Amino acid sequence: MASTDYNDLMNKAISYLIEKHSVTGYRIGMLMIASIFVDAWDLYAITLFGTTIEQVLHTTPVLFGLAAAATQGGAIVGTISGGWLTDKIGRRPSFILTMVILTLFAVLQAFSQNIWQLIFFRFILGYPIGMDIAVGYTYIMEYVKKGTREVMGNFWQAAFASGDLAGAAVAYYLVISHIPYSMAWRWILGLGGLWAIIILILRLGIPESVMWEIKQGHFKRAKELSLKTYNDPLTMLPEVDVKLPKPKLREWFAFARKDPIRWRGVVFGWLTNWSQSAEAAPFGLILAYFLAYFKITTVLGSIMWTMVFYAMGLVSSIVWPLLLPKIGHKKFQIITYGLMVIVLSIALYAVLTKTWIILLYLLPLWGFAQFGPAQSGMTISSMVAPPEFKGTASGFAYQFVKWPYFIFYIIVPPLMAMVGSWINPVLALIFAVIGLLGSIFILPDELSFGYKEVQA
Repeated sequence: MASTDYNDLMNKAISYLIEKHSVTGYRIGMLMIASIFVDAWDLYAITLFGTTIEQVLHTTPVLFGLAAAATQGGAIVGTISGGWLTDKIGRRPSFILTMVILTLFAVLQAFSQNIWQLIFFRFILGYPIGMDIAVGYTYIMEYVKKGTREVMGNFWQAAFASGDLAGAAVAYYLVISHIPYSMAWRWILGLGGLWAIIILILRLGIPESVMWEIKQGHFKRAKELSLKTYNDPLTMLPEVDVKLPKPKLREWFAFARKDPIRWRGVVFGWLTNWSQSAEAAPFGLILAYFLAYFKITTVLGSIMWTMVFYAMGLVSSIVWPLLLPKIGHKKFQIITYGLMVIVLSIALYAVLTKTWIILLYLLPLWGFAQFGPAQSGMTISSMVAPPEFKGTASGFAYQFVKWPYFIFYIIVPPLMAMVGSWINPVLALIFAVIGLLGSIFILPDELSFGYKEVQA
């Protein structure tokens, strides 16, 4: 049989599976969402005790910024190589590997004796965090049926908000329990390992992706897995395995550019991933550090206000995905970025005038707004790619989330010290406007809700 004939059979089987519901797929999707809770904890909990870490480890804002950014740097490596790896070795081995590394290095960072150890451990910790998102989104897009998978994909920010909120809540408990700040930050960082090992245990029983097996030419295994997970033997596939060439990253770009709608979706995914991170990194997600550094409130007060911020972020992360089927991807992005522009404009006024009461009372609306634009970037980036490129496409797109965090976590703390508090809202507002413009002019109307990347 010619390779083109096999391609037709594979596309027919994949197009068929995209329409089918699988209880296993839903479980895998929820496990992926749950793992983001751990990712969020490890990425952002360090900012809750930023000034304390500077004192305990006798370091500077520059090196603290580098320690906070180190996980983002490791995640950049993880997104690119990890996305490629999951297409090469499979979804399940990658899904297990990420949690093993995460468990080990989340614990090790808590025992850091100096800032350089902390930077090193957090850089290695970042690798599985970056890779895990690529693997998780690939699983969701391959195991959850179209329409449902888009809503589930957008729920990832609910897990981020939950991880952020839980970290702030535990930090608050440690402080009111009179645990010395010099120990509390170690507890906060080390607990990420406990959550990771729980997720690892839950992941051990998950199957490989049926679509990945199909695209590898493993038809026998695909039919067996499909029978178990979908109660469907995929009769359109032959009872033989075939050897197929492994796709390369450059082939994904060439493939994506053939379809203008798909390509605009890809480019917008990269743009919105960058913009939503670049509006969050310099202000929103280092909020506790910002409030404590400029003595707007105490360390405890900054943690309490951060809890308010993330609590409303959690509400936002639950409400917005439910609206996605009604308003579609384009309106979703325009509305959420538009709200963010309004909120950051008010925040800039409050900072310039040093009207801190306005800034603090803005936090509930700000938290709700912050978690809106972030929701669809990875969903769109993963959704438009066919299975042979899905891990690569997801990983490559996720690096655009990580770069702004890596850059701004390094440069913003010293910038705050050098030029003052106004730099934070200005940087955030610039990228909120860029995201809004991208939503209006780049995201195609044709990329409608329920998009189907492979046709029979």
